[in-house]
Amino acid sequence: MTQDTFATLSALIDGEPVDPGQLRATLRLPGANEALVAFATLRWQAHLDNNVPGTDFYRTIAFNSPARLLAKMPRHVGALAAAAALVLLSAAAGMLVGRHVGPRLMGQPPRTERAVHFVPGVDWQAVAERTTQ
Repeated sequence: MTQDTFATLSALIDGEPVDPGQLRATLRLPGANEALVAFATLRWQAHLDNNVPGTDFYRTIAFNSPARLLAKMPRHVGALAAAAALVLLSAAAGMLVGRHVGPRLMGQPPRTERAVHFVPGVDWQAVAERTTQ
């Protein structure tokens, strides 16, 4: 018997749709009836078995649950995440303000508040240029 033979019989036992021609050909193979009875026996035994997982199983599942892992996470991780979010929010706000206010400020020269006039020869002296050798 091949793996396909077992797959056909297993699908039949599991209630899955099976091609009737393929089932007929499978049941003619030697050992197919015994395999079908073995599958039915396993299904029957599983039906009669009322066992449920023990407390160790549930303890292991609870130990590895995502809620427990999140609860074990250090509290300062939340504070660091909040600080990072605040920095990102501040940077984004600064970029938005700069995008809207910046062009208005950069479009015109700064206003003159005080003018200082220098008189040549009085406020500074001209220096002869040096020649480099």
